Amino acid sequence: NKMFSYCKDLAEINSNSFNTSNVINMSSMFYNCGSLSKLDLSSFDIKNVIDMKEMFKALTITSLDLSNFEPNKVIYIDNLFDSCEQLEYINWNNKMKTSSLKSMSGMYKNCKALTCFNLELFDTSKVTNMAYLLEGCSFKNISLDYLDTSSVENMQGMFLRCSNLDSLNLENFDISKVKNISLM
Repeated sequence: NKMFSYCKDLAEINSNSFNTSNVINMSSMFYNCGSLSKLDLSSFDIKNVIDMKEMFKALTITSLDLSNFEPNKVIYIDNLFDSCEQLEYINWNNKMKTSSLKSMSGMYKNCKALTCFNLELFDTSKVTNMAYLLEGCSFKNISLDYLDTSSVENMQGMFLRCSNLDSLNLENFDISKVKNISLM
């Protein structure tokens, strides 16, 4: 974790020689690498990663290609893209399995340029924490029909400061286990 954290002058990373097959913690790996304009993670093997908290937090990149990511064991993706204010597009792996996922608080927090997001690919059946998941996002419409909230206990601030939101349909939300819904 924190491998390149706060490397503010780091402009490029050649990750082709990285062997990440045994890595279990990638939290804060690229946190606040403000000079990175592009990030090639095509050689990253994350099949054993459990913790990805804040991995890309505060990056200034506009797009991320995560199509090779298979986060099969990931439990924590809290604040994964938090404060990536210029991020416009994320390409996810359509075959990923996230059945171990338990916490995704602040995942898209302050992603002001992101016009669409895809949580449909995530198995959220075991997720207990969705606090601040979309805080400060500028989406106009959000479809959350596919989001399994049956295990969620914390939804605090989930849509806080989403001032562009025109409508929100939470008809399919199961909030039977929610203990904290303040500032939602």
